[in-house]
Amino acid sequence: MVITIKKVYLRNFVSHKETEVTFDRGVTVLVGPNGAGKSSIVEAIYFAITGDVLRGEGRGKRKDVIINNIAKASEAVVKLWLDVDGEEVVIERRQSRLRKAFTDTIIKVGNKIYMSTNEVKRVITELFGLPESVLREVIRTIAIVPQGEISKLLTLIPSKRKELVDELLGLEAYKRAYERVDKIEIKVRLKTQGVRIFSIKKSSLDEIRHTYEFLISKLRDYEVELNKDKNEISNLKKKLSELLPKENELRSKVNHLRSEEERLSKLLGRRDELIKSKQLLSNDIKKLRERIDNLRLRLDEVKKMKERLNSIKVLAKLYEDASRLSNIESLIKDKQALINEKSERLKNLKHSLERLTELRSRYGELIERVTKEGMSEVLEDVDRELELIEKTLKEKEEVLEKVKEELVSK
Repeated sequence: MVITIKKVYLRNFVSHKETEVTFDRGVTVLVGPNGAGKSSIVEAIYFAITGDVLRGEGRGKRKDVIINNIAKASEAVVKLWLDVDGEEVVIERRQSRLRKAFTDTIIKVGNKIYMSTNEVKRVITELFGLPESVLREVIRTIAIVPQGEISKLLTLIPSKRKELVDELLGLEAYKRAYERVDKIEIKVRLKTQGVRIFSIKKSSLDEIRHTYEFLISKLRDYEVELNKDKNEISNLKKKLSELLPKENELRSKVNHLRSEEERLSKLLGRRDELIKSKQLLSNDIKKLRERIDNLRLRLDEVKKMKERLNSIKVLAKLYEDASRLSNIESLIKDKQALINEKSERLKNLKHSLERLTELRSRYGELIERVTKEGMSEVLEDVDRELELIEKTLKEKEEVLEKVKEELVSK
């Protein structure tokens, strides 16, 4: 029969509030500092199988030992999953704080469930092939080895190692009992009824012989396992020697990472400051942008006012030009009237000139006649009158030219 531990569950057991450990095939190592609860897991397995504890004196004090006092729990629960030749067996034990020594136990083997105390003891005895009292002692001596004993085994010579294993497993007492079985049987036959040399019954001796043979078989198995463990330890030492340089390298990296962490922490602090500064600058920029927008609005208003002012100036200029134009038009009208007047006068003068020319022509003939006839005084008067008319005509022409120039310059 092969029994394998698959899983154990602890709730409010010793230092464990709630823990579940799964055991894979091969060697399982529980690693942790002192007080982490490694031994409590082994004790939980022992408690599930035997209903007893490895520490404390007497079952009455069991609840004070195994129930988690820190959590102030009302009960402790241990659940153990076993694989027995491919069939799943589940053992569940509950220790109540209110009931001193009583433990609730449930065993599930396949589809069958056992709950009574006698049934539980019977099933465990059948599973492990040992009575309850012997099973406790076997587990204490075989399954649980004190610290330092394993390393001591590796350094001893084979004969000494066998003696130590016998001592650890408690085999010496069984050997002595086995050697005395035959003697006891003979003495039992020789002695009359009621006379007993020993108080050990034959059935107990058979049980001891069976246990001894079982333990010898287990010892051989453990020696094989021990050799495997020695090889595994050798391999682990080799791996450890290979890992030590890597450990130093990792420590160096860890120190570097810690330095980087400090640097990053400072950078994060600086980043927070920059974020605050950025926020302040963002607020300032926002205010400046609002101010710029306001100034732009005011500038647009100023531009519009300037455009309106320019429009007003243009209108004023136009009005001024219009006024000047009106004045010019009035002046032109006046000048035109004057020109018309002068033109009329000029026309009259031309007419007078033509008349004068005609008169001169006529007077010329008259002068000739007067000369011939001796009328010099009359001619002189006529000449003076002609000169005066020519002078007046010349002045009028000059005035007319000036008026034309003024009109052109305007």
